[in-house]
Amino acid sequence: MDKDEMPRQNWLTSLEEEKVAQTLQFMLNRASSTIGCIVIFNVDHDSEKDAKSLAIKLIRLSNNPLPPSFSYEGEEVHQNPTLVDDLTPVKYQDINFSFVDKTFFEQTFLIVLLSGIGEQDQRAYAYINVRLDRVDEFLNVFGGDTLRNAYDYCTVIQTGLGEPLEEVTQKFQSDYLFGSKVINVRFFKKSTNNY
Repeated sequence: MDKDEMPRQNWLTSLEEEKVAQTLQFMLNRASSTIGCIVIFNVDHDSEKDAKSLAIKLIRLSNNPLPPSFSYEGEEVHQNPTLVDDLTPVKYQDINFSFVDKTFFEQTFLIVLLSGIGEQDQRAYAYINVRLDRVDEFLNVFGGDTLRNAYDYCTVIQTGLGEPLEEVTQKFQSDYLFGSKVINVRFFKKSTNNY
């Protein structure tokens, strides 16, 4: 998993990208969101507590927040949730981010499943990867009436009509650590290379 951006699974033509953008635009006004994985880069022993605090704030962005399960790169992902006092959903603009939280914004990625009613009243879904420093802009742009290209604000990993098939769900659980009972929070250690 690259720090700057995860690769797009399918390369789409510009017409297909426009259709995805239109579907996301339409869906986002009536979509539910489920965060399945949070990835935070450049975490070390001194910053781990702050990274965990940020992740706990972010899990509440889901419509039905799940408890977090923390692990570092290279460790086995486990389904043992960390107890959290409050899992009440909140809106992004209602989260009080500290100065320290904001230092992680460019290094934090959310893997999110959006699901809702797409065009022509068909159920649709989209798995997206959005960097935390782009979440506010993503929500503002797609909450409005202006059609924008989804790829300017997030990486669309996969979309489809209906509900994700079991094989898609399994792929996201194995390849993207998308949790079904917990939100997997994955820390990548701070690089020790001094270039």
